Amino acid sequence: MVEDRNEIEFDAVSTCVSFIYRVLHSLSSVSKRAEISISSQGITVSAEAFKACQAHAFLDKSFFSSYLFNPVQRTQTADDSDGQVVQKLEEEEEATESFSLQLDALVECFQIFSSDVQDPVVNDSRRTRADRTDESRQLLSSSSLCKLQYRHIGDPFIVMLDEGTLVTTCEFTTSLELDGEDGMTDIILSTDQLQLSVILHPQPLYEAFRDLDAPGSETVLTVNAAQTGTTFQTLELITQSELGSFAWTVGKDRNVIDSFVMPELVDRVYRQYNYKLVQRVREAVKLATMISFRIDHEGIMSIQSLCDIGDGRKAYIDFRFLPLHADDLDDLPPARSQRYIEHVRKMTQKTDFDLFSSDEEI
Repeated sequence: MVEDRNEIEFDAVSTCVSFIYRVLHSLSSVSKRAEISISSQGITVSAEAFKACQAHAFLDKSFFSSYLFNPVQRTQTADDSDGQVVQKLEEEEEATESFSLQLDALVECFQIFSSDVQDPVVNDSRRTRADRTDESRQLLSSSSLCKLQYRHIGDPFIVMLDEGTLVTTCEFTTSLELDGEDGMTDIILSTDQLQLSVILHPQPLYEAFRDLDAPGSETVLTVNAAQTGTTFQTLELITQSELGSFAWTVGKDRNVIDSFVMPELVDRVYRQYNYKLVQRVREAVKLATMISFRIDHEGIMSIQSLCDIGDGRKAYIDFRFLPLHADDLDDLPPARSQRYIEHVRKMTQKTDFDLFSSDEEI
């Protein structure tokens, strides 16, 4: 018996198997689990590490040749004017369905059918935005057909991959999105209170992350941005550890920076982060056609990758990070001393985890 599509909450078909794999793979370095949120506009996949690093990837419904979202209308109990208990439809701005699943298993499923696609990234700074768009389009050209399905709340998330003569079905156990301390609380970037907003070309930033891998297990990333009017603007990324340091500095170079914006009353932004978390953005940067690099007044940093495929199809991968310490840096001890590492740990915000621990299960 064939199930009526109108009785299924979510059903979508796409030929972008390799591209979807690349997007999911860029999040897999953050966590083994992910939260999936489905809406009428597309799919959002979110992952979190140590409550200090979050990654959100949004796949617009334009990536799918067929996209059906038919959420169940839920009811809530309420008392009417006569004191009678009645059932009312919940009022929501936009209906969504959310659940969590094993991201590493989902990535492995897509990887099986994407192994024939060569990695589009070549470490060549001469590659243009048009080159990246063409490479992304190559990821869309696939002989495989992918069908995603979520029938009802609590059911498995189903991925069916059709290669013409062979259809493979993978089912992933889902659990409802958790609330409270065990769930994911969004790291909110205050876009109306930004202290730094830079549009970057992705290739130089990707190469910078590769070079910023300073030796040592405990590494701090310093973001230092400064401006003097519109004549002098500079962005500097520095990694520091007990064993060494490295700096990447760029000024008004149109081959690297497309735009550089700081508020008039702000002449310097100086923030520090756990580089072991920040470097997890590298796979997303590899896939991007342009990068938005932002820091707000609380030090929350966003590195958003725009993946422009053309024909109106775009995907966004947004990594967000909490800073290591508060604004007052005047009394910081030398960067390579043990006292500095202890200070950074003490000043860590909004997390009970040791951000430098490499043994913690993610």
